[in-house]
Amino acid sequence: MSDPGSLNKLTRSPITKHFKSGALGFLVGISIASLLAIRIVDRARKEMDWDDSVSNLSRSVRKLELHVAELERKGSISKP
Repeated sequence: MSDPGSLNKLTRSPITKHFKSGALGFLVGISIASLLAIRIVDRARKEMDWDDSVSNLSRSVRKLELHVAELERKGSISKP
């Protein structure tokens, strides 16, 4: 079996410390990148929703203007 002292020596070696700090840095970097990506996607989704709302509103205004123009035209035709 392995000697507990040699296992302890292995976990305290500079290579292991370097590996641990590299793995920790990698995990922190991935976490920050994930949070940043989530914020970017959320902001883009909100902008798309806003653009869709403005587009729908513009379309409704155009339909309403056409309807009003048609009613005015019908009103002017029916008046003697």
